[in-house]
Amino acid sequence: MNDNVFLVEDPQASFIDFQMVVRAGCADEAGGCRGIAHYLEHLILAGRDSRGESNALPTFPGMVSNGWTTTRATAYTHRIPLTGQDPKSALERLFRFYVARLQPFEINKVIEERERQIVLQEYDWRLGSSPIAPMLRRIDQQLFAGHPLGAWPIGQRNEILALTAADARAFHASWYHLPNVAFVVRGNLAPDFLRSIAENALAGLPNSAKLPARPSAEPVEASDQRLDLFVREVKATRRSIVMRKLVRMTPRDEMAELAAVTVLNHLLGSRLPGSLHDFVVEQKKIANEQIAASLSRIQPGLFLLDLRTDVAEGIDAAQIEAAMGAFLSEAPRLAPSARNIERMRRRSLDAARETEKAPERVYPQLVQWLAAGRSFADFRTMPEHLERVSDAEIGAFYAAFSGPGRLVTGTVLPPERAKP
Repeated sequence: MNDNVFLVEDPQASFIDFQMVVRAGCADEAGGCRGIAHYLEHLILAGRDSRGESNALPTFPGMVSNGWTTTRATAYTHRIPLTGQDPKSALERLFRFYVARLQPFEINKVIEERERQIVLQEYDWRLGSSPIAPMLRRIDQQLFAGHPLGAWPIGQRNEILALTAADARAFHASWYHLPNVAFVVRGNLAPDFLRSIAENALAGLPNSAKLPARPSAEPVEASDQRLDLFVREVKATRRSIVMRKLVRMTPRDEMAELAAVTVLNHLLGSRLPGSLHDFVVEQKKIANEQIAASLSRIQPGLFLLDLRTDVAEGIDAAQIEAAMGAFLSEAPRLAPSARNIERMRRRSLDAARETEKAPERVYPQLVQWLAAGRSFADFRTMPEHLERVSDAEIGAFYAAFSGPGRLVTGTVLPPERAKP
């Protein structure tokens, strides 16, 4: 619709989905991630500042509200059932609230302390309820060697205790500006209807801002190094193994890299020759129940390869760990055939085209796309780029899987097997 507001039309929707996405997360905190972006998310949603109740988040019958923070973005999400609701009034109230939150605002001490305690509870739940979460965090810290992209948005417990509203206001002043924000709406709405509401609401906000340099954009070191970590976890019922490797490639156009990653993930997640499952189960004859591989783009020319498994009962854990390592070292010879690459390219294309027809799939994908700082124009061209993914590109990735790069293996051990 314009540079800041996007509509996913859904004629069947009986609700309005609304998200404000700020293109800044914990990796963009000055001085390293301490959980400030996530704390600010809580204050934005929950705060009833000292200037009065009028700035509180509007509520509607049946409305669901939430927020999320990643290394690169912060978002505020709402779903409003339209039963008994006037869509114009609902959208106007939401836009008014977020226009107020894109300007300086104060938080009283009661809210500041309450939300800090809620973040602490969330921290304890996230790391305490999952037997593998503490290990994954340690892996990322080691893999990214202090780079903010390896931090978890919630911060450390001692850092959360030290957070203040002043920290949140400083982060807000740096990043909460209209040019760095996207509003994404889904519903049975006409484009002109939403455009009128959005333009009226946003008219008073400056449409230019000088943003700070992004710490998240600093290059990640990907030196050739291997590290093995072991954790004893009382909640673990079986041994879990995670291998994460930073894979360096010659940087190319972002869309070309994203298209190649999409095809590769269909290959890696399949049971075709070239997949982790085929190598471990069919070639090495290790019948493990759960084994997965995926690839993600971190920065231009830098990718994260993730291999993981929960070791099934009766399986030799050392054997399966060795097989996962062998998948990396033998990857060049495992590159899929041209026929299988074409199958996965077609599957990727079919999935992209089916998504275009389904508003419930387009909406979350568009939100994530914009949160990564990419353009809407590029979002619509992905099928064209998938068509261009070549056999040589896929082969080059498989060759790089075995090449230099930092590799961290984390193993979670049940108490009775707690021996490194």
